[in-house]
Amino acid sequence: MKSEIITKLDAAQRQLDTSFRLWFLEEDVVSVFTLAASAHQIIHDLNQRLRGEDLLFDSLIIKEEFRNQYVAHLKRPWNFLKHADNDPDGVLKIDENSVHDFFLFSAKGLKQLGQNTSGITLVFLLWFGIHFPKYLRSKEKFLADFGIDESMEDSLKGLSKPAFLHYCTSRLSLISPDKQ
Repeated sequence: MKSEIITKLDAAQRQLDTSFRLWFLEEDVVSVFTLAASAHQIIHDLNQRLRGEDLLFDSLIIKEEFRNQYVAHLKRPWNFLKHADNDPDGVLKIDENSVHDFFLFSAKGLKQLGQNTSGITLVFLLWFGIHFPKYLRSKEKFLADFGIDESMEDSLKGLSKPAFLHYCTSRLSLISPDKQ
């Protein structure tokens, strides 16, 4: 294995992209969550240092008096996956959807830090928008930005995550095949 010199931002982007790939391929949820949470922590720290807009841990919609409790709740699965000192016999149920917030706010943070949105991030954003349109400000604008019409939306919604990634790779050119 060769040596590499990377920045914190490079590390976060690579962790996030790898997490997306594993998530789409329905691989190990432990690795998906660990990578996504680690990426978000780096992005959060860099964003906070530059006084960027709020992200997941410092979201302005959370009352300050509940911030520590909220962040502890978000980080509980991640801390479980990193440490065994306080609960060596602990068990954890990980919901694969619990990673969505880390994905969304990491993508937002990277954009705020001046990074281009990676292809795999675009694939996730499209997947999320199609599966959770109620969270979108304008579903019509969102779909138009991706060049998706209603019939294509219905077709994409029915695909498994691996098939969705393959479709976006081969037909929508959102990500090059070698980056799958």
